[in-house]
Amino acid sequence: RAALAAGGRIGAIDLGAVAHGKGMFATLPLSPAQVEWLRDRHGIYMAGSGRINIAGFNTTAIGRFHAALRDMAANGVA
Repeated sequence: RAALAAGGRIGAIDLGAVAHGKGMFATLPLSPAQVEWLRDRHGIYMAGSGRINIAGFNTTAIGRFHAALRDMAANGVA
């Protein structure tokens, strides 16, 4: 959780709140269009609600996820 939250604010998405959660899952403030974009462009899969499995992340995956969020923000996907 701490490593994922270390991404801070990327565009309109604040990952800092993830650090304060409990359990294996977290819900990110992503729109269905953003979830679809991440899946189609970066092969990142999650529930349409933005719910992710924290246990599925390793250090490589976290860096890739942060990069995908930065790419999404740079492309103005809302």
